[in-house]
Amino acid sequence: MEGLLLPCCAVFFSSLLCLVYFLKKRINLVENNMYGTMLVTILIDSIIVTTLRIIGMHELTPKSLLLISFLNKIDFIVLLIYISSLFAYIAIITIDKVRKKYNLLLTVLAIIDTICSLLICVGSVEAISSNGNYSVAGSATSLILVFVGLYIIASLIIVLTHLKKVDKRHLPIAGMIFIIVLLIFLFRLNPYLILISISLTFLNYFMYFTIENPDMKMAQQLEVAREQADKANRAKTDFLSSMSHE
Repeated sequence: MEGLLLPCCAVFFSSLLCLVYFLKKRINLVENNMYGTMLVTILIDSIIVTTLRIIGMHELTPKSLLLISFLNKIDFIVLLIYISSLFAYIAIITIDKVRKKYNLLLTVLAIIDTICSLLICVGSVEAISSNGNYSVAGSATSLILVFVGLYIIASLIIVLTHLKKVDKRHLPIAGMIFIIVLLIFLFRLNPYLILISISLTFLNYFMYFTIENPDMKMAQQLEVAREQADKANRAKTDFLSSMSHE
């Protein structure tokens, strides 16, 4: 049961953040849609990791090994979507031209992710264990690490080449990239660590407080609309008043 604590916490906190975020009315901003995708993918990742930990607590049979391979490949694809959504978020908030042509960016990323997902699907996933701990290795595991690394490098290049565009929204991004790099390094040293889901979950929480606040923007737009309506009503009243005096 000890190995279930972190993934179960990740499921709980990811579910809570998804409820808070998606139950509120939001303006349809593309960067916030990317953030929403990141929330959903980490929730799915947490559920898959929890399921895998439960399977790993029992004796591994040929059927369970096949299931482990399948679920890990699905989880790798989910993590790929997460990191590509993070890259899209960074590109959209940093480069104005990308914001204007975000549909093209999303199409290109969808093609890249599809190709990467196919490579992951045909790759191998092998269960490994040591002292009761369970993890996976194989070509699919190496592929996802490579793809994540490439997305992180591309994100860093965007930020470093557009430093004048950096604002508070980039702060959690810098922390997130650092944590992801650290997790990759730690995973290479100790593949039995299960810190990815819980780490990215709390990074999503941190990011939540720095994204564009759709509720505040909506309130500001309503306030502007109310003021314009008040001015129009006052102008109409003044006009009718002057007409009645004449």
